[in-house]
Amino acid sequence: MPYSAFETNFQLDSFPPYSPSFEDKHFLGTDVSGRDILARLVYGFRLAMAFSVILLACNYLLGIAIGCAMGFWGGAFDLFFQRLIEIWSNVPFLYVIMIVASVVVPNPFWALVTVMVIFGWMGMTWYMRTSTYKEKAREYVAAAHALGASNPALSSVTFFRIPSPLS
Repeated sequence: MPYSAFETNFQLDSFPPYSPSFEDKHFLGTDVSGRDILARLVYGFRLAMAFSVILLACNYLLGIAIGCAMGFWGGAFDLFFQRLIEIWSNVPFLYVIMIVASVVVPNPFWALVTVMVIFGWMGMTWYMRTSTYKEKAREYVAAAHALGASNPALSSVTFFRIPSPLS
């Protein structure tokens, strides 16, 4: 990239915006402030991809962990998280995003990632809970219980059962 996303170029003979030019290495031209459009597109793409990957990883890690725990232990633990998810899913997401974005002015990146993770883990949690309940009802788990395996022994096997509900 020959130019920065924030670098202005006023060294040409006319005022910006400049048309695309291979001689000046402004391959998509410049905007009204003289900044290179291609550099700004690449910068925006990089930021959007970082946001997406971080959000996806956090949502999946949280959803998989809580969903597997809900499915494995069940009972009061499962009921508590079911009610928590039901209450939390009724909070208006868009209003929370607008409030956080207006309060956190300098760099809202991490604040928005945090808010979106807080609201985004629930779908994967339901899926993993259901899949773990299905896995828990399989015959090999019943056979392990019949052979005397306790819950701590089965919880150590949970790590190996996680790929099955994910498929």
